[in-house]
Amino acid sequence: MKIYVARQPIFDAAGKLFGYEFLYRDSEKNEFNKEMDGSMATCLLISNMISEFGLENLTGGAYAFLNLTEDLLRSDYVKMLDPKCFVVEILEDVRESPVLEADLASLRKQGYIFALDDFTGVNAKERLVEASDIIKVDFRLTCRWEQKDIARRFGDSKILLAEKVETQEEQNWALKNGYSLMQGYYFSRPVLLSKDKTEIALATYMRLLKEFSSPDPDFDRLADIILMDVNLSYKFLLRVNTLQYGGKYRVDSIKQCLVRMGLEEVRRWALAILLRDVFGKKENEAAKRALIRGVFLEKLVGLMRLEYLAEEAYMVGMFSTIDISVRDNLEGLLERIKISRESREALFGRNGTLGQCLDFVENYENGRWENADAFLEKFRLKRERITLMYFEAVKYAETMFEEQNDSLNSNFAAGLTGNSPFSDLLIRQRKKLDK
Repeated sequence: MKIYVARQPIFDAAGKLFGYEFLYRDSEKNEFNKEMDGSMATCLLISNMISEFGLENLTGGAYAFLNLTEDLLRSDYVKMLDPKCFVVEILEDVRESPVLEADLASLRKQGYIFALDDFTGVNAKERLVEASDIIKVDFRLTCRWEQKDIARRFGDSKILLAEKVETQEEQNWALKNGYSLMQGYYFSRPVLLSKDKTEIALATYMRLLKEFSSPDPDFDRLADIILMDVNLSYKFLLRVNTLQYGGKYRVDSIKQCLVRMGLEEVRRWALAILLRDVFGKKENEAAKRALIRGVFLEKLVGLMRLEYLAEEAYMVGMFSTIDISVRDNLEGLLERIKISRESREALFGRNGTLGQCLDFVENYENGRWENADAFLEKFRLKRERITLMYFEAVKYAETMFEEQNDSLNSNFAAGLTGNSPFSDLLIRQRKKLDK
């Protein structure tokens, strides 16, 4: 099965790449499926960008511009995006409210950058303008006088982006009148990218999993297993010395790591890191996708008040991504780690409650909405909650796969593109607004 994403470049005044606007696509037609819910489309887009294509592969370090619906802006979803990588576009139909304004102000203090999309200056929502760093002015819906008036009103405090630029003459006029960023067909139409969904090969290194599956996992035995692999030991120490686990002092022994993280969190980390190490860097995104599915399935059974299935759901989700061609080896593996009968039936026959849940997760991931909605209706689950839950799983997987913790300590200014001429402007602008 193929997955798709479209991107359109955004350039600065010197003609250098500043970022890309990313667009959801579900076929080779390179057009938006109007039957698709906007929030769902954005969520699937980001999932594919992060867990399948790899964000760095798509952006090369430039900013990723993404449209977020009002529902997503009002949820905790924004916090799952790395502010050093994304610019959040506020759509023209978003309604102003004191709560939303307070949320946006708080996020901006955390380093998030907001762009007001499709701006024409007509019936301008002043409070959303104030909350934005970039104003994207639609050159197809505005005349020269309006474009110039917008530059006069906001050019000193906002970064102006001329969008839908279609000729060199329009580009020259925009640059002359204070527009710093450019986007449109004159530079490039949205380019469609596609790839096959990655399948995962079977890992054979299972000592840690076997230890975790024992009735009483032992810290010392786990520490001995980890110490046998120098690379694994290094990554483990690096992982625990992040802000997520806090603490005033660094820990320098595997035993300390185990105590700091706790057995359950170590089990999760071990599954993720072992998948990645065994598959190698080329299969890093595939291993990440396995972790996303495991966490998503675990969260789903929790939402359904089937907490007793949580641990099995996590394992089933992970192993369900393994290619069917290695079924025999998979059955042998599950025998060694003593997985339950219900989990076996879910994996190999999609039977039982866990099997139904796994079937839903696969339908959701692959956009089979009729089947997915039937499951939601049967169990009286809200799609909005499922969407947020899925991206909590994506964010969790991203955190698990981090190899450096420098980014967790970075402040806003350090997170901006290093040589961008807009870094100083953005900082000055925010200081001016904060006075």
